[in-house]
Amino acid sequence: MTTNATAVAVPVQKADLDSRTQDACIRVRDVNRIRAALCAASVAIAAAQAPLARAEVYRPWCVQYLGGYSGGTSCTFHSFEQCMETARGNGATCVQNPWYLRYGRGGDAAEARRPRRR
Repeated sequence: MTTNATAVAVPVQKADLDSRTQDACIRVRDVNRIRAALCAASVAIAAAQAPLARAEVYRPWCVQYLGGYSGGTSCTFHSFEQCMETARGNGATCVQNPWYLRYGRGGDAAEARRPRRR
C-alpha cells in the first residue's frame, strides 16, 4: 500500500520570518560569546600550567666517559668522591666543571661576557 503525499505550501508571514532570523542571529551571537569565553579560559589554564624559568645550576664535578660511551660528559656531581663512584668501572675520569669554576661559586657572569683587552 503506497500513499502519495503532496507538499502543501504553508504561507509564511514576513513578520514570522524576521523574528526567526533575529532569533537565529541571537543564538549564533551567544554561541560565539561562549566559544570566546572557553578559548580565553583555555589560554588562562595553559598559561597557569607553564613551567617557570629556572636559573642554570652548575655542579663542581664532571665525569667524562671514554671509549664505548663516545666521550660523553655529565656534570651533575657535588663532590669528587660522588663523581669517582660513578666513574669507577666505566672507563671514565672526573674533572672539575669549567662552568662551575666561572659561574657556580658566584662568579660574575657579566664580567665573563666582557671581552678582555690586551
